[in-house]
Amino acid sequence: MNQAHTVLCLTAYQPMLTASVRYRIMPYAPALAAAGIQLRYLPFATPRLQRLLYQPKRYPQKIAAMLGSLVQWLAKLPRQPAAVIVQREAALIGAPIIERWFSRRVPVIFDFDDAIFLPTDPKRSINGWLSRLARPTNKTDQLLRLSRMVWAGNSYLADYARRFNQHVHIIPTVVDCQQSQPRPAPNSQICTLGWIGSHSTARYLEQLRPVLSQLAERYRFRLLVVGAAQPFEIAGVECLNLDWQQAREWHDFQQIDLGLYPIEADLWAEGKCGLKAIQYGAAAIPSVCSAVGVNQHIIEHGQTGFLANNAAEWAEYLARLLENTQLRQRMGQAARQKIEAEYSVQRYQTNIVATLKECLCVESAASSAQA
Repeated sequence: MNQAHTVLCLTAYQPMLTASVRYRIMPYAPALAAAGIQLRYLPFATPRLQRLLYQPKRYPQKIAAMLGSLVQWLAKLPRQPAAVIVQREAALIGAPIIERWFSRRVPVIFDFDDAIFLPTDPKRSINGWLSRLARPTNKTDQLLRLSRMVWAGNSYLADYARRFNQHVHIIPTVVDCQQSQPRPAPNSQICTLGWIGSHSTARYLEQLRPVLSQLAERYRFRLLVVGAAQPFEIAGVECLNLDWQQAREWHDFQQIDLGLYPIEADLWAEGKCGLKAIQYGAAAIPSVCSAVGVNQHIIEHGQTGFLANNAAEWAEYLARLLENTQLRQRMGQAARQKIEAEYSVQRYQTNIVATLKECLCVESAASSAQA
């Protein structure tokens, strides 16, 4: 394959503001470019729509912005790229009509990193009933069927995908370990516990409030919370609450000595790809994580961090790490080695290039045969 190929990447949201695009697609751009494959990103949501979707209610404004985004998006669609990567879903409204249209002309690769095939619960979504317009019943199943190839973020998602498509590759969410470096030296003054997430995951942090309040009676620590919907405060603890900013993201991780990753044990959690645990490890931060889903593969219990099943275990493992600076450093170094070996761009870029070239070569051969 000597000629340059342009692969269209359809994303629901603005790429630089979407973790799944920044960590599952963008890191591979340099390796793909070296192989003659250029990525072109086309988000559905305008910046205005994306801001509105993070606000409660305001349904008339959201619907108007969504229809406006649809018109602009359709006008920008190229007729025939070399291939199309659909990241989670292309349009935030309706059935996968555009994806099906492309699938009849060029190879479509479907990439997903959450259990988006599960029914949306309007009570747990900030967008309520409007979220059902974005992802109607069976939308994910249709995307899986029409795709030439599927990239699934973990084995749970891959098992589901294989019900509809036999060309499934497990591609974990990864970090670029060459760019994502730990800070030169740990903070020797006070241990900083950290959580970095979004408004949709901030409710999980509330599970730890009693545990952290209990620990604050025995230990001195600071808490850094980035991206939560509301300020998180604990009596007797210095709490620093920051908005998430892409330009500052890795700097925030470098301020943490001990990572927190609480999550509920449900089917949605089984589909998550553990990005937070991966980021902590890449920053050489030991973490305590809920013993749920892929966390049990990313974290080597007692070696790179701890897996907690209940409040008592959360308190026990956090106390151990708060008490022992050397243990934190040893686990952090082991965590970094684990991520470099198993969850880095460098580990998977050859796979991504090979699978995408496979799709393009098959399509080129088919086109030549028809000619």
